[in-house]
Amino acid sequence: MNTRYRLPLKVALALTLAIVIALWLGWDKPYWAAFSVVVMAVTETSGHSLEKGRQRIAGTIFGVVVAFVLIGLFAQQPVHLLLSYTLFSALCVYQQTNPRYGYIWSIGMMVATLVMIMGGLSGTQTFDIAVLRLQETILGVFCFSLVFSLMWPASSRVVLFDTLKSYFDNQVGFVEQALADLAQTGNLKRDYSFGNSIKRLSRLEDLIQAASADSYEISSTSSHWQQLWHQQNEWTILCGHLYESLRLLNAPLSEVQREKVSRVLGHLQQRAGNASLLLTHYRNQNAYLEPITSKPWLIVPPLESISLLVKDDDIEDQRHGALQMLENILNQMDALHHSMYKTLLEAVETKPYNTVQPSNHSDKRQRQWQFVIPIDPERLVNAFKACLMIWISIALWLYVPMPGGPMIV
Repeated sequence: MNTRYRLPLKVALALTLAIVIALWLGWDKPYWAAFSVVVMAVTETSGHSLEKGRQRIAGTIFGVVVAFVLIGLFAQQPVHLLLSYTLFSALCVYQQTNPRYGYIWSIGMMVATLVMIMGGLSGTQTFDIAVLRLQETILGVFCFSLVFSLMWPASSRVVLFDTLKSYFDNQVGFVEQALADLAQTGNLKRDYSFGNSIKRLSRLEDLIQAASADSYEISSTSSHWQQLWHQQNEWTILCGHLYESLRLLNAPLSEVQREKVSRVLGHLQQRAGNASLLLTHYRNQNAYLEPITSKPWLIVPPLESISLLVKDDDIEDQRHGALQMLENILNQMDALHHSMYKTLLEAVETKPYNTVQPSNHSDKRQRQWQFVIPIDPERLVNAFKACLMIWISIALWLYVPMPGGPMIV
């Protein structure tokens, strides 16, 4: 069957299965299970769908627990209940922009609100609504996962590999342009986009998380993939420094300097080409049975540190500083590029590559700051707006009669 028709067919089957099972079990509101299927279906890959399903279940449990706590403590104290709920909603609105766990906070606020309102602050009714919501959510996630696992299963690993291969292919082209400019003009005067943009880095992090959810090969080497992502961040910073150093050069490089720079760029081009071949080979699921890392040409070791300065040269201070900066950056880029390729090799082979382990300074910095919650003024403003809208809605509900009464779905 054409791949174009597979996704609609799988979504329709999962949706039908969720609704039919909910009706067969006699559960009210079977469309809650259908909502879970639809939400999981509108994602990019199956890994994103599974991750969203897990977060939806976690957010539902979180919202149910919060609703039970608020009702248990403040069921007879409406002012305290509203104040507590307002603070909880503000926290959820503040955290819902978190790129990794924001969906849990959004679902938690929605479920807590739903359970408290539909339960009418009654213990028995609140418990029934909470259990029903949790059952329907789990049913929808289960039906979606079952159908998408049995019918034409697809892995997010392929999308991750294709994205990385596209990046390394582009890098080969950019380095080739740089080598051509260096041979013609004796200098590098353009921004060749060797590094990742912020958008590409965010997509890479997102794909790594998604592939870890539905691929054993990726999840078993998740530490290597995270290390690769941190190295990509460092690479982006170095590429920015390279662009700044090239702007400071006001004269072409000498023949000797061009030869040294060309050697470094040639190593970068060769590694990027090897990385593209590596990703092409391991894109196939069965390729893990035929490792290709035994081929020595795959490993391009870093060069010895180059020196672009000659002691007898009589050059101005600005050019001297620019050459020194360019020299340091090229040496760092060559070493980091080798570490990135080595980490990629370890990640795709699912076994350690027998060389010196790449630096984990970025991991240490990440662990050092991971418990610090930054204060974002824009998110604080959004949280304040949410509190204001909640109290305006409460005032309208109290003082403005609703025709036909309030409606709850």
